Amino acid sequence: RKNMGHSMYESLFRNASNATPNPKAASLPPSQFPLLEDASDRCDPIVYGILAYGRRSEISFDIKQSPLAAYLYGSLGDDGLQRVLEKITFHPMTKENSIELLRALPREAVTTVGSIVMRVAVSRADFIRRVIEDLYEDEEAASQK
Repeated sequence: RKNMGHSMYESLFRNASNATPNPKAASLPPSQFPLLEDASDRCDPIVYGILAYGRRSEISFDIKQSPLAAYLYGSLGDDGLQRVLEKITFHPMTKENSIELLRALPREAVTTVGSIVMRVAVSRADFIRRVIEDLYEDEEAASQK
């Protein structure tokens, strides 16, 4: 597997604009992402467990758990993650590449992360909402035809 590092997470919303908040995420604290009960059907349960619940022992150079990484990994699964890594150009992370990345992710994941980020980055909430809305505007117009 390719090592995607943390650039995916740093750039996920750098160029995000419109998004309709995910009602399921609205009740979550800003630092908490939903645990995915069916994640083990799509991804390595050990990796997901470490991301979601942390290691058994503390390691000083790293945080114990990563709810965002767990949520995205659980949403994508191993196959979905591999498809994204093969399809998307991560460097340089241009506006076009970041939009393609967002489109490659499951819609529910984008709206859930967007909803949580909007509650934390209040001054950017309108921008993030617009990015998410724009992201799926073409898709919704096509489905109405």
